[in-house]
Amino acid sequence: ILPEGASGFEVVYPSFEIKRQADQKMKTYLDTFGRPVLIFTASNLEENHIQNVEIYYTFNSIMLLQEPMLVTIAFMLIFITVIIFVRLDFSISVDENHEARQRVSYLGEELYTL
Repeated sequence: ILPEGASGFEVVYPSFEIKRQADQKMKTYLDTFGRPVLIFTASNLEENHIQNVEIYYTFNSIMLLQEPMLVTIAFMLIFITVIIFVRLDFSISVDENHEARQRVSYLGEELYTL
């Protein structure tokens, strides 16, 4: 399993025969388009076949910021939604004190403009 956004795979195989199967994508938490998975198969392996398989790939370093930015934007959207919801007035009844304050404010503005 390689990092999300990795591409251009180059594999250096050991001295024995290894078959590479089709690449797959695996999605984990906070992934947007999945992590590439390289699958290899071999048969008749013994203890002396234990060797490293080297995989080279290209990775854009800006992709390191993808998950933190995703979480930050999600929290910002949640907070903005809560702020807007708290400020909305869903009351059906009329608040007489508020109405009186608005009338006094309106009369004060009219007196001021005279």
